[in-house]
Amino acid sequence: MFEVFIVNKYKYLSAILALSSAAYADDEMVITPDRVQQPIEATLAATTVISHEQIMANPSMDIGQLLANFAGLDVVRSGGPGQQTSVFMRGANSDQTLVMVDGVPVNTGTSGGVNLQYLLNPMDIDHIEVVRGPRSSLYGSQAVGGVINIITHRAGKTSTELQLTTGTEQTRQTDLRQDIQAGAFRASANIGNDNTQGYPQFYPTALNPTMPDGNYQHHGSASLSWHDQTTQVDAAYHQQLGVNQYLDFNNNPAEQNFYNSQGDVNIQWQPIAAWKSILNSSRTIDNIAQRQSSDFAYTGQNRVDWQNDIILHPGNNLTVGSTYTDQHNNASEYGTLYNNTFNTWANYLQDRWQLGDFSTQVAGRYESSDTWGHHLTGELTLGYALSASSSLYATHNTAFSAPTGDQLYGYGANPLLHPESASNYEVGSKNQWNAWELNLAMYRNHVSNLIQLVTINPVTYSGEYENVNKALLRGFETTLGYHQGPWGVHSELDLTRATDLSNQQDLQRRPRQTWTSDFDYSHKAWHFQASWLTASQSQDYSGIHLAGYGIVNLAAEWQALKWLKLQSGIQNIANRTYGQAANSSTSFYRAQPRLYTAGLDITY
Repeated sequence: MFEVFIVNKYKYLSAILALSSAAYADDEMVITPDRVQQPIEATLAATTVISHEQIMANPSMDIGQLLANFAGLDVVRSGGPGQQTSVFMRGANSDQTLVMVDGVPVNTGTSGGVNLQYLLNPMDIDHIEVVRGPRSSLYGSQAVGGVINIITHRAGKTSTELQLTTGTEQTRQTDLRQDIQAGAFRASANIGNDNTQGYPQFYPTALNPTMPDGNYQHHGSASLSWHDQTTQVDAAYHQQLGVNQYLDFNNNPAEQNFYNSQGDVNIQWQPIAAWKSILNSSRTIDNIAQRQSSDFAYTGQNRVDWQNDIILHPGNNLTVGSTYTDQHNNASEYGTLYNNTFNTWANYLQDRWQLGDFSTQVAGRYESSDTWGHHLTGELTLGYALSASSSLYATHNTAFSAPTGDQLYGYGANPLLHPESASNYEVGSKNQWNAWELNLAMYRNHVSNLIQLVTINPVTYSGEYENVNKALLRGFETTLGYHQGPWGVHSELDLTRATDLSNQQDLQRRPRQTWTSDFDYSHKAWHFQASWLTASQSQDYSGIHLAGYGIVNLAAEWQALKWLKLQSGIQNIANRTYGQAANSSTSFYRAQPRLYTAGLDITY
């Protein structure tokens, strides 16, 4: 959806490009770190790609589970599929991770988070790019911990695909997709639904077994694209709707309707080799309505982004652009109703230099809002190529997270809130030796002006949001990969210390250690995959300690015929019944129990 970057001919970048062409598939080209497409090894940022093959080999019903298995992130959910899912990246708050679909932000304007449990269907996804560390200079608010960019499917050739999956806990998934390719024109359409029931909400037993936790979701998508020698036009639309059952904070059975959609039109024009202009216009909607109460939350966002990529001369590449956002938030939270429109302007600039073995990256962004004021962020990154396959980088960047609609106008509202701000220092190394890959990163991110609800009346829990807190996020990350012949191994170890500076305690729901690994083996028509996720203990609400845990997932595929693929999987093979999050001092949300799935994929 963004530009195809014209790589200069300096030896380091050329060597990396040649190396990547030999060692990586096409999906190892990434765009999220710098808004320009380039090999993942050429980026000066900690980046992970979850490929389409990895997504399809794991029968997950939502994006949160995919991220937990592969990207080394801290994913917390309140029960089985369809339940509230939060992502904590590098110790930052869940509303300080920016989530995008094809480069378009989808965080809600009401809470600032993103409803991952309702966002897209895995079959609609081509791949996912995860960039750790602040990216506000390029993407604006909420990119404090990092960015998750979900790249959706586009037609490659004319084909019809039907995917059917069934499993325990009354799990059913159905998807039908039609792709068309005719010369310069491509089109794709997909419809499907996901249903599951029977997951107990709490551990060890459900408090209200008469109403099992269930998730019912219907989804559809369509995309069109056309190109000639100088122009490319892409249009896409995705829609999800359904009903989710859960237990509320008083342990009463409840239901909520959800609806979200993402649509955009992207026009790329390249009149000369040294200049490409990209205009993107989008609209996103996120709507949740409670059935047992009058509470609801609605965000409708219109956004226009104009990006220009210019090669000033070989080795010097400039990106300059502007973004306008018109966001309408309408919500009722604990009896407090608000209905407001937020308008935001932003201008951003990035200049990248390549001088022999040295590289630099300078970026800045000025963002102004009619509700919370303005904010300036910047980045300075230096890189050095030790060899054609090894490099070092050091960066200092700042980031911010704007106050949400709930904080400004909802329950506990304070319209005088300032944006949360962050200052991050990071050093890293990227290394590629034949079939081996080793990436290291160490960071220190100081976050100030954190917004917190300060309780005024402990009996009624009434209070007001204020900029009163600070946090220090420190960590070390290492990624180890091996890809040779039929074998593949990818492992990520994250050591994170997220400290509340007001009391020197760990921030809630942030384990200090997480380790994810996945192993792949292919032999003729067979493909096998095993993934392993471990996390250390963490703090939760009311001083509760959540125990550490480890889970293993298995998946297998058999290409029985040219047009028929059979799939099977087991998630949480040991049936670990650990508490994943806490609802109160006595009730723990239960992780997904063992799930068996089997399916078939027909393509012709």
